[in-house]
Amino acid sequence: ICAPGISELHGNSNMEECESCGQQYFRDFSCHRIRRSRDHYTGRHCTNGRCKGRLLEYTIDFGQDLPERPLETAYHHAQQADVHLVLGSSLTVSPACEMPEISKKKGGFLV
Repeated sequence: ICAPGISELHGNSNMEECESCGQQYFRDFSCHRIRRSRDHYTGRHCTNGRCKGRLLEYTIDFGQDLPERPLETAYHHAQQADVHLVLGSSLTVSPACEMPEISKKKGGFLV
């Protein structure tokens, strides 16, 4: 499955995102913030043109809002899915727990 076909609602520890321009960087290593805090700064900076913004670990902490774009994509995919595959989830936290039911109501199979 290509990356645009996946909705990573809770982020990806191999991804960094520039807080200034939104450029994303997929890494072949796990990205970590430099301090144990709510600040997701990894210590690296954006190389997109002259931006030089701070790169943030692309994960979600408890209490943080889900990123809007992946959430919208997930709802769209749930409505279009023939098969809905859920990995690594207890399906107890909204809104992610609603996605499989949306697919099922539209005639999709759940795995």
